[in-house]
Amino acid sequence: MGSRLQYIGIIIAVVLIGMGFFLANKGKDNQDVVVDMDSSYSYYDTFKIEDGKVYMYSTLTLENKTGKDVSFKIWAESAKDQSNGLIKDKKMVGYSYEVEEGKEEYKVSDKDTFFLEKDQRMEFCKIVFVGEHGNNNEKADRNLPKIMIEVNKADN
Repeated sequence: MGSRLQYIGIIIAVVLIGMGFFLANKGKDNQDVVVDMDSSYSYYDTFKIEDGKVYMYSTLTLENKTGKDVSFKIWAESAKDQSNGLIKDKKMVGYSYEVEEGKEEYKVSDKDTFFLEKDQRMEFCKIVFVGEHGNNNEKADRNLPKIMIEVNKADN
């Protein structure tokens, strides 16, 4: 009887240990892919109003905190600029842009999907957030708007 209880105890212990390992590793391959903005190395540059649109230029440092290559889209929300009338909708789509050498001109691309390799950190990433112009020509402040990053579901 005693050896039978020991045998059952060992089986229960093995099952519990196995379940512990399973639960500890569950979801590791399916974790949400995380792309973070390092706010200490990211900043708002300037804004322009052109052809009924507001362009908010920024320089961001983005980091892929996973072991996977990811593509993603980036948005900004600025409730303050919506309430003061600079933009009609607080949500703005992010695009890449370049500053032409020796000029104050900004060249906005149509690229709204970005890519980071696994564990890559991209510094000085030029992102412009574009929204519909409202009835005001002044920005509420010189702060970055709230940044939102959405990883492509196929990369998860």
